[in-house]
Amino acid sequence: MDGFTSLFTTSENCFNNITIDNYEEIFKSFRVQKTMFGYIDNGDIPPDEEAIRITKSINQEMYFYYINQLKNRKIIGYEGSTFKYGYFTHVDSRHIMMSTIIFNTIKDKLNNILEIGGGFGNWLYLNRNQNFDKWTIIDLPHIGKLQSWCLNQLDVDSLKYDIVYTDDYKNIISNKYDIVIGAHSLSEFSIEMFNNYFNNTIIKSKYFFYAYHKYSPNEILCSMKRDIINKYFNILVEIPSESNNILNCLFINKNHDYSNITVVKNNISFIIPPDNIFIQNWYKNHYEKWEEDSFNIINKFVSKDKILFDVGSWVGLISIPYSYKFAKVIAIEADKESVSCFRNIIEVNSIKNIEIIEKAVYSKSNETLIFGPNMFRPDGLNESTSQLKHISNNSSDYSVNTIRLLDVIKPYLLDIAIIKIDIEGGEINLLDDIILLLEFNIPIFISFHFLWISDKQKIIDFSNLVSKKNYKIFDNNYNIIEGSIYDNLLTNNFASFLIL
Repeated sequence: MDGFTSLFTTSENCFNNITIDNYEEIFKSFRVQKTMFGYIDNGDIPPDEEAIRITKSINQEMYFYYINQLKNRKIIGYEGSTFKYGYFTHVDSRHIMMSTIIFNTIKDKLNNILEIGGGFGNWLYLNRNQNFDKWTIIDLPHIGKLQSWCLNQLDVDSLKYDIVYTDDYKNIISNKYDIVIGAHSLSEFSIEMFNNYFNNTIIKSKYFFYAYHKYSPNEILCSMKRDIINKYFNILVEIPSESNNILNCLFINKNHDYSNITVVKNNISFIIPPDNIFIQNWYKNHYEKWEEDSFNIINKFVSKDKILFDVGSWVGLISIPYSYKFAKVIAIEADKESVSCFRNIIEVNSIKNIEIIEKAVYSKSNETLIFGPNMFRPDGLNESTSQLKHISNNSSDYSVNTIRLLDVIKPYLLDIAIIKIDIEGGEINLLDDIILLLEFNIPIFISFHFLWISDKQKIIDFSNLVSKKNYKIFDNNYNIIEGSIYDNLLTNNFASFLIL
């Protein structure tokens, strides 16, 4: 279980055999010094398009923030070679993605950051303007010398960082870090070296970011390391590559002092427990301004004598606050992890009038279909975008039972205030039932995910029929739309409509 130890040793020996005293001449061409520096991913390789897509899906504003950080960066290390992608390389796109995962998720200030294996200092450079006190990099002595040279060339404030050589590692093990970053470096260590770093630094940190290839250096070694991490940390975010071979993971220490938080939405306050830290952080950091237009729509139909149907309820973002304003809420959700979080929130708030139907709503009841993470986004389960599938494409996929919308609603036809539908493209299977429900004068508030639907003709037929029957169609700002639903979806591919 030696990992890539021999590669590190060869690299270090090669550097130590250099006879010149001025290392700067070597550093000026470090990108072509493959034996010494090749494994720190310093080549002139085009940006990773998948990493760009992931970053934009998480936080597009943050993506452009990091792109701006690159605009005035000096081009260094290319002496003796030409460059084509030096202004935005493969490693830039990966570092931007991983930085976005961290700083989009963690809202508390990270005072002290430890990066184990810092490449040529690029990650620190990209984040040099983030709000931290000290960024420490620990690395092999010759890599540390390269980092010092690069960061000096790039004019990074030397007071903001420390570079510690592995020879001096014992000098920092008494320090406590808010986050430890191990982007592929830790996965390449031997199990003995991994345990050393884990037990002396990582286990004392509040957060831990770990990116690794599931099969490199080998599957058994990577699995052993993940088991160790899972024993002491809870996962906050896990984003796999499209091939599902590479995992980008942000963890929080299980010994962190968890507590309930109180959130307020639509003038209703309620408690979110710490059972799932990712969900609690989501409520804490995003919920206040989340889909205010949807709440404005549903507020128009509030009645203490009526029922709200929340089809695609996720973890209760709509259902929980409206349970205080409707006689009953019936929530339908197929994501088993989301349902678990949802039930915990209901329990801690002692809510008695929410009924959860843990099935996938579909055109037929009692079918067995595939359900799992979104096919069009790099999300996992419990990230609000899980969906029905005809073909399994993810190791997290599982089988679900279906229920037809009309079968659920029939017993309550005269008691329904409004039906809200948001099921990540699955709405295409409900359009026939929606037409029938509209005949009972039941308001339908439906979100369309136009780009995720292959059978556009069904939407065209539905749109034409709704227009032909002269139903009123409002956008999510409660303005009557111009043209048909289909016309509007051509210009706004992810849009919600209220149909009366």
